[in-house]
Amino acid sequence: MSNRGQKYRMKSSALLEHVVAVGRKLLTERAGIEEEAATELARDLAHELARQFGGQLFYFPLDLAGTLSRRDRELFARFNGTNHEELARASGLSVQHIYKIVEQVRREEVARRQGRLFALEDPTDQADRAA
Repeated sequence: MSNRGQKYRMKSSALLEHVVAVGRKLLTERAGIEEEAATELARDLAHELARQFGGQLFYFPLDLAGTLSRRDRELFARFNGTNHEELARASGLSVQHIYKIVEQVRREEVARRQGRLFALEDPTDQADRAA
């Protein structure tokens, strides 16, 4: 086997080991599963990922949409109606960006609570037209 092939196998092995380590940590800390059982489940997950995607090259997205959504919801939860500037300083964002986040999350919350009033109309479209 070439030196390049060995290097690739080492990286692949490291990736699967990392999946096991992260899976074990999440299962023990968040689900309260014993470490031995968590390790076994995490290994099963790593083997399943290797079985389904082994040999393929693919890109792991950074999950920025999910991260931003969590961040935005946290900012909205801390929003009291008058603390735009405080939230902007604490989060490193502009005051205008805080206004946009608050409005966007508010729209999503209203749409989620009210549901769709008409089967053919998207509630976010209605809010966009009103703006």
